[in-house]
Amino acid sequence: MKQSDKDPQFEELMSKSRLNMPFSNFEDEVIFQIKKLEDHKKLLKRDLQLSWVSFVSGIILGIILTIQLLQIKVETFEIDNKNIELIAYLVFSVFVIFSLDPLIRLSKKIRLKDLFSFNN
Repeated sequence: MKQSDKDPQFEELMSKSRLNMPFSNFEDEVIFQIKKLEDHKKLLKRDLQLSWVSFVSGIILGIILTIQLLQIKVETFEIDNKNIELIAYLVFSVFVIFSLDPLIRLSKKIRLKDLFSFNN
């Protein structure tokens, strides 16, 4: 479009459409906040991935340890081995439930597809 072809009304509207920034470095500040948010999301994703790996590893090792410890004959305080087994399973189950709840709550912040994709 040539300079002479511009509509005066259009020029007037365009001059009124300019935004006044609240302060001089507004754009830089907004870009910095966006970058900070993206970095936080990347760190959260990485930490949640490590948390899930640690949680699953802990469950597997906990089950192995519980089974191994229950094979040992324990005759302390005259408690039956079945009661000791029940207490061990109860403690392990409570630990798993209380560890799983916050992990699921934190994982809801990131979509599962994004959480378990290992690309950047």
